[in-house]
Amino acid sequence: MRANTWAGRNKVEVREVPDPSILNSRDAIVRVTSTAVCGSDLHLLDGYVPAMRDGDVLGHEFCGRPSCRAAAAASCRSSGCTAG
Repeated sequence: MRANTWAGRNKVEVREVPDPSILNSRDAIVRVTSTAVCGSDLHLLDGYVPAMRDGDVLGHEFCGRPSCRAAAAASCRSSGCTAG
């Protein structure tokens, strides 16, 4: 899959990254249909957070549809829309 990644101070790149996987019994994988930039993303972009490393995936404001879920994530239906 493709993701927006941090590539250095004030630089981002869209790169191929590994597909997500279910790790926890409450996990769900969401196929993102749209996304937005948040103010905290700007702190990451400008190097304010020293822990950022080349290739770190950016973004946490999204909308999409669940495509896969673990058994305990019963409230997450594939026909619904979700945001995070």
